[in-house]
Parts: sequence; C-alpha cells; structure tokens
Amino acid sequence: MMIHFRRNALRVTVAALLSSAFGAQAADIPQVKVTVNDKQCEPMQVTVNAGKTQFIIQNHSQKALEWEILKGVMVVEERENIAPGFTQKLTANLQPGEYDMTCGLLTNPKGKLIVTGAATKRRGESGCGAEPRRRDHRL
Repeated sequence: MMIHFRRNALRVTVAALLSSAFGAQAADIPQVKVTVNDKQCEPMQVTVNAGKTQFIIQNHSQKALEWEILKGVMVVEERENIAPGFTQKLTANLQPGEYDMTCGLLTNPKGKLIVTGAATKRRGESGCGAEPRRRDHRL
C-alpha cells in the first residue's frame, strides 16, 4: 500500500514539474495576431525579433484559407485549411530578414514580415532557426 502511494506521489510530482517547465517556456514566446479578411491581412506589415514567435491567425474571410510565411518562393511555415470564422496558431523560429505573408487568396496582396536582430536562445533550445523548406505540389 505504501509503495503504491509513493509511486503515485512521484508521478504527480514529475508531471507537475514538467508542466510548469514547459508552461514557462511557452509563456516566453511572443504572440502576434493576424486577421485575414477577403482582401488582405491586418496588419499588412509585422515586425518581430528573431527566434520563436507564435502567430495567431484569424480567418474573417468567406472562404477557407491557408496562411504562409515565404522567403522568396520557398514556404518557411504554413497553416492550412483555416475555416471561415476560425483561428489557428502557428509557432515559427525565424532568422533575421524580410519575409512575405500570404493573405488568403493568391490574388490578394502579400503582407511583409520583418524579422530583426539575432535569435536569442531560450533555455532548452538548440538555436537552429527555420529554414525554407521545399514544397512539392505534385501528388
């Protein structure tokens, strides 16, 4: 009986420590809210510091959409199939530079994402930033 109590107490303690450690790291990540309507993003230009940023994308348009961060023609990060009226979150680890943001339909103007400064390492991070990934549209 005493052994089971100690095991359960240990499990609860470990779970509490892990959740508080990860919760503190998540709270350190800056957030940026981007609203996409039928014509554009609001705001159309965003400036963030290098490193991790959480983007909160709200779809206020009439169609499902995807929101992307582009470096040239390369997709760096994306969130697909955001239904009208819904919100999605995307966390990106970005290097300094200038990026484009897709704002709904491909015919809509692209927004600008400016990433300034050097990425600062947070506890537990390797310091590796997001690199553009190739996106193969052939399926």
